[in-house]
Amino acid sequence: MRIAGSGTNDTAHARELTAKAGDEGMNGVLVVTPYYNRPSQAGIDAHFRAVASVTDLPVILYDIPVRTGRKISTETLLRLAAEVPNIIGVKDAAGNPGESARLVAESPDRFELYSGDDAMTLPLLAVGAVGVIGVATHWVAREMGEMIAAFTKGDVDRARELNATMLESFAYESGVDAPNPIPTKALLRAQGLAAGQCRLPMGAAPSGLEDRAREVLRNLGRSI
Repeated sequence: MRIAGSGTNDTAHARELTAKAGDEGMNGVLVVTPYYNRPSQAGIDAHFRAVASVTDLPVILYDIPVRTGRKISTETLLRLAAEVPNIIGVKDAAGNPGESARLVAESPDRFELYSGDDAMTLPLLAVGAVGVIGVATHWVAREMGEMIAAFTKGDVDRARELNATMLESFAYESGVDAPNPIPTKALLRAQGLAAGQCRLPMGAAPSGLEDRAREVLRNLGRSI
C-alpha cells in the first residue's frame, strides 16, 4: 500500500499533487490541513472537497493542529465523511480522544480513524481507531502491530504491556532540540540505513542524538 502525502496550504498546488499521485501509481493520498494561513472551517471544508474532486483515490485527511494552526472541527469532518465518497478516513493527531470518540460514533461505517500520534494510539484504539500512521513505527512496527492485535482480541493487559515497552521510543521521536523527523533519521542511521540529515530549516541532528538512538534500540532488545 503506497499512500502519498499530497497536501499543502495552497489548494491549487494540492490538487496538482493529488492528481499526480494517481498518475504515479499511488493507492491513496494523505492530505494535511492547510497550514500557516489559518483558514476558517468553511475554507478547510472547501479545500478538502476541491482536492478530493481531482482523484478517484481514497483520501485520508490529516488533522494535526499543533503543526498547522487549525483544528478540523468534528462537524467539518463529519460533513466531509458523509458527503465526499472518496474521503475515507482521518489521521488524528489532535489529542482529544473525547472528540475522536464522537467522530467514530457519528461518521459513516466506511470512514476510519487512524492514530496520528504514537503515544495516543492505545487511547484512540479504545474509542474506535483502527490503526496508526506513525513515526516510531519505523523501528517498533512489530511491537505496535502486536499491541493493536492484542487490543482487538480483547487482551487489554497485554496491549498495555506492549505500549509500555514503546514509551521510550515515543518520548525519543520528537523534542525541542530535535523535533520529528530529526530523531527518526538518526535512529535509521543507527541501524545502518542510508538516511541522511534533514534539510533546513530542520537541519542536522544535534550532538549525541545517534548515541541516544542506539540506547533506545538496545533497550528494545535490538542488536546494533
